[in-house]
Amino acid sequence: DTAALTGLDTIGRGDTALGKDLTSDMEREFAENEIGLKFNYPDSWNVISISDIDKNKEGFEGVVIAYTTLQPGNLNIFITVDNNEVVFSREKFEEPFGMITENIIAYKSKPFFAGDDATYEYFIFFPEHKLHVRVSIKEIFYEKMKDIIDQSIKTINIQKPGTTTNNTTG
Repeated sequence: DTAALTGLDTIGRGDTALGKDLTSDMEREFAENEIGLKFNYPDSWNVISISDIDKNKEGFEGVVIAYTTLQPGNLNIFITVDNNEVVFSREKFEEPFGMITENIIAYKSKPFFAGDDATYEYFIFFPEHKLHVRVSIKEIFYEKMKDIIDQSIKTINIQKPGTTTNNTTG
C-alpha cells in the first residue's frame, strides 16, 4: 500500500520534496545472498553487501544502503544479521512495527536526534535469523523520507534460496 507515501507530494505533480515520486519506485528487489534476505527498494538506493565492502568477512552479514540522489552520508541504512540479539532490548525497541508478511515480528525504536542527524532502528525476528536495521539520516530529510524507509523495511522477508513461497516481499 503506497497511500501513505503519496502524502509526500509537495508540489502537486506526484513529486516528492526530493524531486522524484518514489511511490512507484519500490519495484527493485534485493535477493542476492545465502540467507535469503529479500526486500524491495527505490531505484535511487544503492545496496551493497557488507562482504563486498570488507573482503575479510566470510558469509553474508548484511547490507549497506545509500540514497544516491542525496549527498553521501545524508541517508544510510544498515541491515545486519544479529542472531544473538546483541542490540535488542524491549526498552529500546518498544514500538511494534507491522510488516507486510503478518507472521514476522518486528519492532522499531523512537528516533534519536543529535546535532543535524537522526538515527532510528528496527529489529526483525524470523525463525532462522534475526535482523537489525539502523537508519542514519540528516534531520532535514527525516520527515520527507521516514515513510519511504518504512515502506521498504515492511517488505523485508527471508526466503531460503531455492525455495518458493506464496509470501511476496512487496
